[in-house]
Amino acid sequence: MTYRTALPALSAIRVASSALLLVAALALTGCGSTQMQDGVTAQNALDGPVDTGTYPNMNIPPRSAAAPFTEAEKTAKFAELRSRQESQASQQVKPEASEAQLKALAKNHAKNTLNVIEGRCKAIDPACE
Repeated sequence: MTYRTALPALSAIRVASSALLLVAALALTGCGSTQMQDGVTAQNALDGPVDTGTYPNMNIPPRSAAAPFTEAEKTAKFAELRSRQESQASQQVKPEASEAQLKALAKNHAKNTLNVIEGRCKAIDPACE
């Protein structure tokens, strides 16, 4: 009787082990391939550098991405930058907060933030104690 009840379990184990062996065989077949489209194979990568019999030429000047400015263009750009700088310098920027307001904020900000964290206030509010 025990043989008949164990038969389905044994066949399930056999099917699972056969599937596992098939997957392993397919995985190993994929690793065995040495051909690649760009000519670099895993074996070549493991072999290290290859002596081609030539030296690299380090004297080739690099190509620039764009043509350099001419002297006239450089002078025009500097003149434009100077005029923009002078126009901005002539404009007076009024600060949004005074020094007293900033000092008051620095003095109370940590206390107000702690009140929010501890749940005493819903938002940072100077009136909240």
